[in-house]
Amino acid sequence: MSGLDRPTGEKVNDRYVLDRQIGRGTSGVVYRAQDADGTWVAVKLVMPELSAEKGAVRYLRGARLAAQLQHPHIVRILDSGRWEGQSGGYFLAMELVEGVSLGVLKHFGLPARMLVGMMTQLL
Repeated sequence: MSGLDRPTGEKVNDRYVLDRQIGRGTSGVVYRAQDADGTWVAVKLVMPELSAEKGAVRYLRGARLAAQLQHPHIVRILDSGRWEGQSGGYFLAMELVEGVSLGVLKHFGLPARMLVGMMTQLL
């Protein structure tokens, strides 16, 4: 269990209540969470190593820039900042997009050509 494995019901930034883990990558762990207004969102908790002083400045700048992007095929950034949990660090709140990932489809044998076709529709 890493420092980013959080229990169900934990609050991030006194606003987002973590429901369940929905993803994990090299830079953090993503949870399905409920915003204080009742909306379901995705909350990414950034790995502590990336939350060091230098990385934090770069991370927050990137989050602010990404929040300005608006496109039907880009997940909207809703909020970002520092959270004071057991291990602390930075978080990113994004709109939650439900569905199956391309990685899952590939795992179940969907041909690469079909996956590429799906990806090009996003551009």
